[in-house]
Amino acid sequence: MAEDPDQGGTPARRLGEIAALVSALAAVAGILLAVFGVPSLHGSTAARPAPPATTAAAVPSPSLPAVPRGWRRVKEPELTAAFAVPDGWTRTRKNAIQSVWASPGGTYEIALKRDTSYGPTARAAAAGQLAWYRDEAASSMAGLRATTRAVRQGGEEEVRLELGYHWRGQSATRSRVEVFVAGAAGRVYQLLVDTPAGGEHLVRQRELLETARASLVPDTE
Repeated sequence: MAEDPDQGGTPARRLGEIAALVSALAAVAGILLAVFGVPSLHGSTAARPAPPATTAAAVPSPSLPAVPRGWRRVKEPELTAAFAVPDGWTRTRKNAIQSVWASPGGTYEIALKRDTSYGPTARAAAAGQLAWYRDEAASSMAGLRATTRAVRQGGEEEVRLELGYHWRGQSATRSRVEVFVAGAAGRVYQLLVDTPAGGEHLVRQRELLETARASLVPDTE
C-alpha cells in the first residue's frame, strides 16, 4: 500500500525540512547582528558610540560687590584681595603684606593686611597680632586697652579687635578697630580702621568700617 503524503513523509524528508529551518534562523540572526552589533558582557553593543569626553568645570573667581557712591575699588593682586576706600584717599604705604590708605590730612586710615605669621585662623591671627601690639618697643603703641570679640559675617566667624591707645611720646588717644577674616590656604586678612578717639570720630569710624568690610573680597587669585 502506498504511503499517504499527509502522514509526515519519510525521515529523510523531515531532516531536510529541519535543516532549512535552521538555515533560515541563522540568516535572520546574521541580519540582527549586522544591524544592532554584538552584545558585550555589560549589555551594551559594539555599535554604540563612546560617551563624549568631559572636562572639569573652572572654579569661578569671587564676585566683586558693588561699591557705594563716593568710594572706589582697590584691587591688590599681591594680597589676593580687593576692597574699597573713599574717593580722594591716597595710599601712604604698601609692601608685600599690607596696603595702607589715608584720608586727606591723614585724620583717618584704612589698611588691609594679609599675613600668615600668627596662624591660619582668625582667632590665632588676632591673638598673635594683639601680642605684637602689646610689645611697645615693637609697635610704638602705649597705654593699650584692648577688647576681643567674635562676630558672624555671612555665616563665617570673624574676630574683631577694638583698641584704644596713643603713640609712644604722644598724648592724643586713638581708636582702632581691626577685623580678622580667614581665607584659603592658611591666609588671614586683616582690615582695620584707625581714627582719633571720641565723639564724631567714632561715628565716622563705624561708617568707614561697615563700608570697607562690605567691600572686602578675599582670595581673588
